[in-house]
Amino acid sequence: MRSKNITDYELLKGLEAAASVRRLQFDNLLWQVPMIAITGESFLFTIILNGTTSRFSRTISTFLAMSIAFATLFTFARLRASEVHDSNKLAEIEVQIYGQAIHGIVLSQSRANFVEHEYGKGSSSWVKKFFDRIIILLNSPKVPSYPIWMTVFITFFLLAGLCLILNFVRPSLF
Repeated sequence: MRSKNITDYELLKGLEAAASVRRLQFDNLLWQVPMIAITGESFLFTIILNGTTSRFSRTISTFLAMSIAFATLFTFARLRASEVHDSNKLAEIEVQIYGQAIHGIVLSQSRANFVEHEYGKGSSSWVKKFFDRIIILLNSPKVPSYPIWMTVFITFFLLAGLCLILNFVRPSLF
């Protein structure tokens, strides 16, 4: 039960602040997780692919690499879902308070429009045109970074599995 002297506006402003902080925390974690995981994967694949590493050490390192890849996929998916959820809720609250939203799908569309406008300008230099097109492509909502990162960790998982199989079938490859 809320206090009688808190207005709906004040309540919405408090919800906006809380949702904004939570969304930012999820977003920060979302991009820290793959960076830390890649560091671990790099270390483990150095052990796995080192020709002087024992079969036992390669086996343990491979299981660890697969575990890290799986845990990263799991954590990354959860953090992304939480960040998108909070971003959309924040957009709903913004519409109630301000009559328009700047988060959620509005942010993605606004960023895409900005990039197209900023880098889609005519230029006399073919080099600038080339790199501007790359910037536009890489910032397109049609090429989201989240599935690319998911694919990277699925690839780590599959490559570690392949290394595990080869460790027993063709150990001479290492």
